[in-house]
Amino acid sequence: MDDLLNQIRTLQEEINLTSRRIDEMSIWLFLATLACWSVTHPVMKIVSVFLVLFFFIEHVIRDNFSKKSYKARIKDIKATAESSSLKDEEKCQVIGALARYCENQLGFKRMFKTNYKYVVAAIFYAATLVLFLAEI
Repeated sequence: MDDLLNQIRTLQEEINLTSRRIDEMSIWLFLATLACWSVTHPVMKIVSVFLVLFFFIEHVIRDNFSKKSYKARIKDIKATAESSSLKDEEKCQVIGALARYCENQLGFKRMFKTNYKYVVAAIFYAATLVLFLAEI
């Protein structure tokens, strides 16, 4: 049981770290988007847009401790708990801890609530990209 709870704590820390990393990058995404549109040459403008996208995706996923998605890891922990030889009460504790600390941290609603600045900056980035592509 302790091993499963440690896995849950590690996963929770990774989710929180990713959330903080995304929030820190919101202003940089906004400024980088503005910089993309200050480029005057159309081909270089497209290159700059994709470079910004690459840099921000790379920054968000950097230092991930696992190559599996959070949802896949939650599913694995839940399956391990359910198939373990733990007592039913202990299984419920593990699954409850998993729901409280990890499952509730995921999803668009939660991301918007905790990282609204990044969501707004990403929407601005997407909107300006659509406007640029409409001009071509």
